Amino acid sequence: MTVSRIVAMHPASGFALDGKALTKRPGIENTVVRKESDMDIEPGLVATLRQGVEIIKAIVYKNLRNRQIERHPLQSVDFTVKLCGAMVNELFGTPNPDPSFTAFREEQEPRITAELHLFAATMPEMRIPLTDALRIQFLCDNHEGVDSGEVLARADALNLLLRERELPLPGSFMQLARRLGVAYEILAPESLEEEAMDAPPSPRRH
Repeated sequence: MTVSRIVAMHPASGFALDGKALTKRPGIENTVVRKESDMDIEPGLVATLRQGVEIIKAIVYKNLRNRQIERHPLQSVDFTVKLCGAMVNELFGTPNPDPSFTAFREEQEPRITAELHLFAATMPEMRIPLTDALRIQFLCDNHEGVDSGEVLARADALNLLLRERELPLPGSFMQLARRLGVAYEILAPESLEEEAMDAPPSPRRH
């Protein structure tokens, strides 16, 4: 599985797929990363775990898009997918460098910020997978010498991060990502049978 194939169903959303790019946001204190920074992961697991993070990103996007359609049925499809893609990129600190998406983000920053502040209240069921994915992303970034603590701090400021939740083991996180990926029709059902950590999840066939 490649990340691009996971999110091929919404190419106009502007997902930034690198997973390493970060937006440095001034004024956000790095207050919630001590527990995560004291842990480490084996080098061979980083690529697999990043795939799991991308699955969660696609699930969060799908939920945001569906909620936008429910709340704003007259909103154009193009605007909805760009807005939701920008929200996901903000949450994970992975802005899309394409000029068209950069311009959209700048123009719609107040709307993006307002929608992110509604996230915890309107989609509380997403807080567990989002917490796990952001912490796993932090560990992967930390392993590669990138400090993405500000991304965790921003999620905490938005009341999205479940501080009391234990950091998942790699296998547990991938099981969660696969199970939710199948439930939200991001992955094929046979992905649940691929238990080995080195077996990439199968993209859902359309």
